[in-house]
Amino acid sequence: MRILIKKLWKNGINIKIIMDKIYIVKYTYNCSEYNEHRIIFATTKKTKAIKYSQKYNKIVKKWREYYKQFESDKFGFSWIRDEYFKQHFHRWDQLRSIGRCYWEEIEIR
Repeated sequence: MRILIKKLWKNGINIKIIMDKIYIVKYTYNCSEYNEHRIIFATTKKTKAIKYSQKYNKIVKKWREYYKQFESDKFGFSWIRDEYFKQHFHRWDQLRSIGRCYWEEIEIR
């Protein structure tokens, strides 16, 4: 079964746009006990989903690289240094919890 998205009038002719697929853009969020898959948006355009996912991942990677300057491997794993704890911990911790952005194709029948 197809879903009718919209009807358009062009040059006096009724044009129906029918979509068979929807693309859902999501990202993973790592909590201490489990992983969540959070939905950002849904679109009918595959290129929009791909571009958004790539841009999202690029930005998150950039911010992670920036916050690495506040880390140390003092205890055998990455942790924020004491002098930056109060100022940068909250954002640093959020970035560690955010996973990759991806998209899923849903077929409408």
